[in-house]
Amino acid sequence: MALLYRGPFLLSHAVSQLTGRLMAEHMAGSGMSPNDFAIYSVIHVEERITPSKLAEILGLPPTSLSYVIRRMEDLGDIRRLANPDDGRSVLLELTGKGHRLTHKAEEGFSRAIRAFRSELDIDERHLLDQLEAMAAALERALDSAVEKSSQRAKATSATPARKAPSDGARRVNQISQ
Repeated sequence: MALLYRGPFLLSHAVSQLTGRLMAEHMAGSGMSPNDFAIYSVIHVEERITPSKLAEILGLPPTSLSYVIRRMEDLGDIRRLANPDDGRSVLLELTGKGHRLTHKAEEGFSRAIRAFRSELDIDERHLLDQLEAMAAALERALDSAVEKSSQRAKATSATPARKAPSDGARRVNQISQ
């Protein structure tokens, strides 16, 4: 049976792959991957941002992002600062080196976005509205799935495990049958 159309998940996967390939083509030689550029550019625009807010904007699990943040910090591209509004969290900001890398990669990103826009034959604002609606629906669906998983885990842990019958109980059961 031939594929008649691409559903929303297959299509969004394809869009993600094509976006990455277009950006990689235009950003070649910049010293930064498209995935890293997404992180660096958000920090650059926000100036200072908490890791949790960064993860939310990028749609990444905080645990996955923490590895990337450590790598960026080890490279000397970002630094952590105490968050004056919340003593339990930190703020991330680019170092001078991080800003220079971001600016260098922005040239390739600008070429990629211009190439995309030159081929786009629908209103960009409308496209962005639709993509935001899809992202919001995905976030709600994920939140719901996580909540249901949590409830199932709580229900499972609250149900006492059944003990296997002892050898004596097995013999009694066999005799009484």
